[in-house]
Amino acid sequence: MSFSGTQQKCKACDKTVHLVDSISADGSVYHKNCFRCSQCNGLLA
Repeated sequence: MSFSGTQQKCKACDKTVHLVDSISADGSVYHKNCFRCSQCNGLLA
């Protein structure tokens, strides 16, 4: 079985992001684990 549709890529790691593991911010999509503070690298979600 094949699923079609757009495959969104994480802005931080450029890998495919699945809906259950996604966060949208400022028009971009991230994995929950990739969405981090640029100063301290702490998770933001």
